[in-house]
Amino acid sequence: MDLCNQPDPAETFKQHVSAQLSLSDSDIDKIAEAVESKWVSTFNHMLQKIVDFEIKSLKRRVEQLEIDRNLLMEKVDRLEQYGIPENAGENTDLIVRSLFKEIDPDFNDLDVERTHRNGPLSPPNSNTPTDEAADCSKTSAEFITEQTYDNNKTRSEQQPCQIMVRVLNPNTKIRILRCRKHLKSSRNYNNVYINEDLNKYRNRLYYHTRCLTKQKGAKQCWTVNGKIYLKETNGTVYYINTAHAFNEAVIKAKLDYEYLSVDMLMDPSY
Repeated sequence: MDLCNQPDPAETFKQHVSAQLSLSDSDIDKIAEAVESKWVSTFNHMLQKIVDFEIKSLKRRVEQLEIDRNLLMEKVDRLEQYGIPENAGENTDLIVRSLFKEIDPDFNDLDVERTHRNGPLSPPNSNTPTDEAADCSKTSAEFITEQTYDNNKTRSEQQPCQIMVRVLNPNTKIRILRCRKHLKSSRNYNNVYINEDLNKYRNRLYYHTRCLTKQKGAKQCWTVNGKIYLKETNGTVYYINTAHAFNEAVIKAKLDYEYLSVDMLMDPSY
């Protein structure tokens, strides 16, 4: 036997192992499909968790927005009246109707749906506001309750609680607001102020806007259905609904006033 022609056992073994380990194209495709299917399944599972979380978050947000919308819709028909003296056992419905009849020739008793004081009865001898309180009274009453007009006395010790009024509809509210200019010439109500019922954010935004008219040279400011407007002496009108819009008005009107931020508007110390 010619041993020189015999195959090398090691080479034979190597070829045998290589043949066992070699994969056909179909085998490679099957492995790729299996890996892809596993990763796709894992990815879809993770994606579904993210989607479910976002959906829940959006649902909560929608619910909160609906609550906020309902609150704002309630405020659309509401007014605040500041400066009316308080008396035990008073009927605020009669008080408000009497006031509105004096300033609004088109007023009807049915225009007022309900009224109430915004807080408990103030202490005795608290019905006369100080000069500083009267100066601030055209801002919303919520803001006034946060101020101190005397070094030792708080708002509740110096002036009566405002009366909250819900009228028939927004048009009625606007009509009454237009008639409030007659309060100045009224013998019985010349110290009374009527304002829209604004939310906390816009209460404070309106306060700072009023400061521009009192201290910094702007001509006039007012609100309509919760929207705040500022008028320059040259007739330019700005719609101020955010701190950013306020700051832009200050810059464009070249008014010397501290820029506002959302935090400042929510902080009673400002």
